[in-house]
Amino acid sequence: MSYHSPLLRPSADESMGKTSPFDILPAELISVIFEWALQDERNPPNDGSVSPQLCQRQYHARLAVISQLGQRLREIAINTPSLWSSIHISERSPTSSLARVRSLLLRSKASPLDILLYADEYLKGESSAVELVCREMKRWRSIRVRTDKLDNEGRENLVAILNRAFRRWEPRELESIELSIPSETSHITVSTPRSTALRHLTLTGIAFDWSAHSLAFHQLRQLTIRGLSREAAPSSSSFLRLLSHSPELEVLSLYGVDSSVHDWSLVDPTIIKLANLRTVAFEHVPLPFIHHVLSSLDAPSLNSLRLVPEESNDSVSWVPFVFGFNSVDNFEWSFGKNEAAYSDAGLYQIRAFFSHLIRRLPNVATMKISSPSATQLLQELAVSSPADSTPFPNAVDIEYSNTKDCLELIASTIRSRPTSAPKIKKLSVCAKDVSLPAHAGVSRLQAMDETIDWLGKTVEHLEIRNKQCKNAIRFTFLGWKDCVSHTRNGRRLEYEQEYEE
Repeated sequence: MSYHSPLLRPSADESMGKTSPFDILPAELISVIFEWALQDERNPPNDGSVSPQLCQRQYHARLAVISQLGQRLREIAINTPSLWSSIHISERSPTSSLARVRSLLLRSKASPLDILLYADEYLKGESSAVELVCREMKRWRSIRVRTDKLDNEGRENLVAILNRAFRRWEPRELESIELSIPSETSHITVSTPRSTALRHLTLTGIAFDWSAHSLAFHQLRQLTIRGLSREAAPSSSSFLRLLSHSPELEVLSLYGVDSSVHDWSLVDPTIIKLANLRTVAFEHVPLPFIHHVLSSLDAPSLNSLRLVPEESNDSVSWVPFVFGFNSVDNFEWSFGKNEAAYSDAGLYQIRAFFSHLIRRLPNVATMKISSPSATQLLQELAVSSPADSTPFPNAVDIEYSNTKDCLELIASTIRSRPTSAPKIKKLSVCAKDVSLPAHAGVSRLQAMDETIDWLGKTVEHLEIRNKQCKNAIRFTFLGWKDCVSHTRNGRRLEYEQEYEE
């Protein structure tokens, strides 16, 4: 509800001293109306679609409007603690002054606190606003910290404040933690908060003490870790220990985390069952770590799996997957960098893992492959396998990207599907040099025509996009039909309009 709504404006009768509709409502109901009117700004989505700073500014601006609606409504608002329990600390925010923070803490009484901290270099010293809210840590319900402008000294001071607070107080009601404290020069570790209610945990550029036995979040639903170097990242054993103490986990995401597997001979073979785990995403994470974690999981409800493995110097021992991933419906696979940059040994390990994994994904319906070698490997496995064991036999929405000379490989893979396989609803190919230059010859161009025609009849919707280098001077065509329908000048004009961005 906008604060321009009639519900939040004095009526004409009220301004003339007559009875307002609000006068006959009980204070408890008015408190509920105020809470409902501000709920969108109070609880902004955590998906990046809305700026938390903007929501907080709007929230406190609307609180100011509510406080000016008349004496009775002002008193009701001031005596509704939940309205004052969202605290935003930033040098660009009107709520940053110590007096303002003290006022919010006083008015919020015993209500759970939602803290949003955009830390800048001025937030130093024992009497800072950060210290004030840390002293109320027992009331924390959520904490978001970002330090985009903070220098290394400021980061260390901020982490020191958090460490003292986490060691001294136990935020047992804390449900959500989002700490973004990246550092380009060193890794930073923060003390583990002792919360029995934690449901959402996001760490960017900052680590916990992964070896601590207190690292147990039995109510955790979502875990996201980003941007940790080898020194700061958890080893696979430490990470699995954390997972074993998070039985309610639903979403698991690691991005740019250089985790290690120190010694496969010391790996604990214990299987961890996560009955509610629905989504796993490992992007730019070393292959041995991915393999160790996935081979240790029993996740019967896993629906979405996204993998972008990185080459690693850690040895790989091909421990079999004890449990398959029969429930996975959505599968994405890509390489962390250009495949040409991988060593032969690294590329072999990743291909071997891919081949090993896809045998355990029989019910994938939506698949996205962004890898030339994976596209080729899928074709090889499809052709060499019996009809009842081809990879991804139930895929109906398929996307290939970042591949080369792939149309025939894709067509061969589809031809190898069993006759009982469902019809493919959509096939999307966005690939480099998926088309051919005119000098490839008429026979090759006509063969591409036949492949495209067959794919068009086989799938319900076919989409082919030729991804070219914008500086390319040659002109390529999707078959002979495409070639003869264009003059050289016409093709140049189309190229300039479509690709030169």
